[in-house]
Amino acid sequence: MFVTPNPLKGALLKSLSRDLGLRILKLRINIINMKISTLLLGLLFAGISSCAQVKPPEPFGPVPSDRQLSWHELEYYMFVHFTVNTFTDKEWGYGDEKESVFDPSELDCRQWARTAKEAGMKGIIITAKHHDGFCLWPVGSFSGF
Repeated sequence: MFVTPNPLKGALLKSLSRDLGLRILKLRINIINMKISTLLLGLLFAGISSCAQVKPPEPFGPVPSDRQLSWHELEYYMFVHFTVNTFTDKEWGYGDEKESVFDPSELDCRQWARTAKEAGMKGIIITAKHHDGFCLWPVGSFSGF
């Protein structure tokens, strides 16, 4: 008995074989993707959990004292250099100005304090003894410096 090959049957088998091959390939790719995702997720969780167990490093070199750390928290100060030069419009005085030049008749130190506070400053430093011998306190005829 002689059977003639059916060309449709062969084409159908090839098509089914190709579809089955593509489905198997897609299935394998999905399995690989799932394995990679699981591996990456595991590594992520391992990394996170190991980070929580790491202790901070020990201090190295000079370590600031509590007093120094407190000073750093002060952050921002006003510096006031109030002297005879304020009234002579000079950058640098030589101590040869007359005493009468220093006349703070309209001085408002509370305005300085308000400005410092409004600017967020934590304090004020004022120069009380200047390079030219001028002092912001009564000294009579002798400064002693």
